[in-house]
Amino acid sequence: MIFLRHLASALVFRKSSIAVLAADRRSGRGVLVLAAGVVCFLIIRKSVYRELLGAGPATANEFVILDWRTAAALLRLLLFLSVFYIPAIAGLAGWISGRARGISIPADSYRALASALFPLWGAAFFIAAPVQLLVPHFVVAEPAAVSAGMLVLLILWVGYGIAGVGEAAGLSVMRATAVILLASLALPAAYLLSGFVLGFPWPAFFP
Repeated sequence: MIFLRHLASALVFRKSSIAVLAADRRSGRGVLVLAAGVVCFLIIRKSVYRELLGAGPATANEFVILDWRTAAALLRLLLFLSVFYIPAIAGLAGWISGRARGISIPADSYRALASALFPLWGAAFFIAAPVQLLVPHFVVAEPAAVSAGMLVLLILWVGYGIAGVGEAAGLSVMRATAVILLASLALPAAYLLSGFVLGFPWPAFFP
């Protein structure tokens, strides 16, 4: 309950609560919040997109809470954040702050960032999910085709990322923003990772 109370306060950018999340140094609960938020958002998006594309609502046989594509997307995101994105943030935060020579990834900094960012980003998915359901329209047309829910998610992702990095790494808003933007250069790794993960025979494990 204490964790949830601090998380709720952190969602309105209360610095003391974000600092408590970072100081916990345990990312397990944050991973659970992130996983639940991702699954919730993907299920709603899948249902909404079917109707937008004219396929109609999913039938009882087609509506599976955790099909292999959802599981693969969740695994891909967790791997990307854990292996590429948060290490990149940790290294850049130490370099920009001047506390490290060059770019290194201190274990303590990694744990603090993961402990703060995972639950914040998971909550962003939970917040964006009802927006996706209530406003099931694309706000940006082809070729991007960005929905209102996805737009809210991206805004919250960046906002919570900047707040989390600022408190966990002790950076100003400007420096935390620079870290988030520079760390986004790791996105090509997500593309390569998606090719590997989605190419794996997941139906054998999630039939």
